[in-house]
Amino acid sequence: MDYDNIDAMWGWSGDYSIKDGDLEDTMEDFLISLFQDIHTVAASSLQDWEEYPRLGATLDDFLGEPNNPTTASAISNRLKVSLISAGIVQEGDLAIKVVPVHNNKVFIVVGISAASTAYNSLPEGQKLITSLIFDTAEQNVYFLDVAPQLIPNS
Repeated sequence: MDYDNIDAMWGWSGDYSIKDGDLEDTMEDFLISLFQDIHTVAASSLQDWEEYPRLGATLDDFLGEPNNPTTASAISNRLKVSLISAGIVQEGDLAIKVVPVHNNKVFIVVGISAASTAYNSLPEGQKLITSLIFDTAEQNVYFLDVAPQLIPNS
């Protein structure tokens, strides 16, 4: 699927990025918009966005749950349903792996099969991935990469 899109670029503080005195956008690589959308859904809860009240995975629902494979599967399903229902990604293009890595942390890898186009940096035969940590003690989502990563399709 072609996930190319142009959007405003934002920094890790949540503020829009400014370049040369103007609002920066994702025209340099259209897949950055997809990458940002994945992060927005993972870090948001329902009702966080006035304009889009149904945008968000509400991972905070898993606070206090045992950090085991059953909870990891539930987190994976929640994130998958949230990304698909928000129209960010097609179900057949999405792969999510959630692994408990600490008493209160899970490691999440989101993989997207996207089309390589003239407007994105995705080489043929590669998948876009992003990884994050969901920490129930800190009640926060931490992103481990600052740009989309690429892996060979398998």
